[in-house]
Amino acid sequence: MAEFRLWLSLVEKELTIPNKQPILPNFSLKLKCGDSIIQKIGKEPINLNQLRKRNLTPQLKNELTELNRLKKHFFEGDKDLLIIIKEKQISFIIKLLKTEIRKYRSKNKTLQKDLQGKLTRKAIDEKKENEKKIQKNKKLIEIIKQKNNELFFWDLSYPEIMSTGGFDIVIENPPYIRQESIIPQDLESEELEKLSKKEIKEIRDDYKKDLEDYVKTLFDLKTGRTCDMYVFFFFKSLELLNPNGIYVIISSNTWLDSNFGQVLQEGLIRNSQLKEILNNQSKRSFEQADVNTVISVGVKRKTRALKGIVQFISLNKAFENYLDSEKIKKIIKKEFAQSKKIDLQGENIYLNFSDTIKKILISEESLWKIGGGSVKIESSINKKRDSIKVPDKNYELFKWSKFLRAPEVYFKIKEKSKENFIRLGDVLKRGYTSGANNFYYLGLPGKKNRFFISKFNEKKKTLDLYPKNTKVREDFKKFVVNSDDPMFSIENKYWTRSYDISLEKFFEENLIIEKDREKIIVPNYLIKSPKELVNAVILPEDLNYLVLHIKDNKDHLLNGISKYVEWGEFMGYHNRPTCSSRSNWYDIGIKNRRKIVCIIDVDKRYIFSYNKFRFDLDARLYGIEFGAYNELNFLFLKSNLYPLLMELEGRVGLGDGALDIKVCDYENFIIPKKSIAKTIDKEKIESLIGKLIEEQFKNESIFEIIGTEDPDNVSIKKVRKEIREIDRLIFKDLLNLETSDQIKVYEGIIQLVKDRLERARSV
Repeated sequence: MAEFRLWLSLVEKELTIPNKQPILPNFSLKLKCGDSIIQKIGKEPINLNQLRKRNLTPQLKNELTELNRLKKHFFEGDKDLLIIIKEKQISFIIKLLKTEIRKYRSKNKTLQKDLQGKLTRKAIDEKKENEKKIQKNKKLIEIIKQKNNELFFWDLSYPEIMSTGGFDIVIENPPYIRQESIIPQDLESEELEKLSKKEIKEIRDDYKKDLEDYVKTLFDLKTGRTCDMYVFFFFKSLELLNPNGIYVIISSNTWLDSNFGQVLQEGLIRNSQLKEILNNQSKRSFEQADVNTVISVGVKRKTRALKGIVQFISLNKAFENYLDSEKIKKIIKKEFAQSKKIDLQGENIYLNFSDTIKKILISEESLWKIGGGSVKIESSINKKRDSIKVPDKNYELFKWSKFLRAPEVYFKIKEKSKENFIRLGDVLKRGYTSGANNFYYLGLPGKKNRFFISKFNEKKKTLDLYPKNTKVREDFKKFVVNSDDPMFSIENKYWTRSYDISLEKFFEENLIIEKDREKIIVPNYLIKSPKELVNAVILPEDLNYLVLHIKDNKDHLLNGISKYVEWGEFMGYHNRPTCSSRSNWYDIGIKNRRKIVCIIDVDKRYIFSYNKFRFDLDARLYGIEFGAYNELNFLFLKSNLYPLLMELEGRVGLGDGALDIKVCDYENFIIPKKSIAKTIDKEKIESLIGKLIEEQFKNESIFEIIGTEDPDNVSIKKVRKEIREIDRLIFKDLLNLETSDQIKVYEGIIQLVKDRLERARSV
């Protein structure tokens, strides 16, 4: 099929049949099937790297020349040469291995001896090591002789290339396989169907270890188990290239931002001169792939010196508009004179933005340092240069996607925020990972969960649970006493909490369980879903669930909750890993009642909601706590600075357009220092929050907040007045941005969101 596809690519633009024979070349020796990364026979790793980049004897050079001649004739149509070529390839590799054996035998004859004519201790150890290599090469020769028609190894299939140093260029479009789906690719689906889950897991784990060992052995880098498959193809390309070789790789863009991308960023800077990373803002590269892609271009590093310039290039038109050599030259031309110099984390970067192309130029050294790496000075081999800077250690990660997506004003904000702002830091916590939502989360009175309808029994002050339907009643009939009675009646100490009487006006009257002069008793409200975050200030009426807090030991449980816990054990919830790890499996604990709530996945709504009543949170939500500065920082987070940061700190690898924001991403947001926060009028803060509550300000889409979906149609007058008032506080008073730059923030947000969503729809 691949051969047929190559033929089609040759003839698709031809209008006439060529006047030559054969009409189409023979690709059989150009295409190989096999595992292109892990080279093993059974469980035995095969390493032929020793045969590369070595001085060939005149005889072997002649054989290589003859092999190249035969391959050329075969490609041009002489199909009778196939068997001869394969035999010569095998013969050539075996002769190389025999040359290696002779080399080690010769070394053994010249090992150092002591005065008595015996080998020294060091020489004995060296001889043992040489003997191991001799035996290993003999074993390789036998394997190659026995299985030569079944094997795919780069050195066997392309000896004329690998024995002289490697390929001049590697062009890759590696498979988009997530880490949890990685498995040896030579396994047929029929074989997998016969295996148990345990056997499949063992195969996956073994193969992942092989991949990790491969990178560790050749590049001394630790990949870990979370790398997607395409990462290992990057490293393979570096291995296969000669010292001047070029790689061009179109891959998922997730490595630019994700934690596993750290090892690839480090590996590319250490082992290659990264030239360009190209991104297309307007269109996804492949219709079938549910990922966004970038093109990476670089040259295998000959020296360790960090002296090159890396370009991050973002195109606003589809790649097919640039399929012309002159256009490509213009795109990759490094233009410093027309670029604007900006300080980013103490390093210089150069911005060159136009309507159709955005370029950011940064030195290899600065790129390494921005990612947390240190450099050291080494003496240069070249006598004309006194010393060189080389990568040292401590490289962490920098989200390189910012260089492809960020508007110019973002970098200006980064410069201006250095004095008055700090990182958000460790103030976020995820909500409950309950382990059994259908046990802990019940519907508020009048609402339901998966199994039960909840009703408040005013006389007993209990939460009565009735079967949701006849199927539930039948499934749990052992717990049904009377068909008209509730299945469970849960005492109010397990599902309610108290608030000061002054907050009574915010709660629905029918959900106030009790009240006196000082307090009210209401359900343990739970914010379960981002869909419930309708308003900027979370109100009880927006919510649907409550959460059980069962603190008593089992022998002290009241009758109603005891029966409910018994039902939970009947369902097997107590055996689930999350539940069984608790002292009392049924006690979820009080974990996250933080004052500000934000979300993991962003579409068009950038949600920060004020959790005025400190309701409980589910795991799909994050809680933020600033103590005395909760109200102030909530207002800052509602400003339009944070949609910009979310777009650039979040992860955009998913092709459906969703923006994924992890805890570590939020931690990189910036907020005003406390010393600055103290200077802001407290009455003004309370007034702004009061307006959001009184007007029940909605968490609308960013297009509604800014007042347009067109970046060319942005106007300050169109921005929602409540948010504009907050923007004025942060943009003008704290960041000292001119009005023109504030407009660029709005334009930048709209453009980023539009690009993200349109790219997802572009196939």
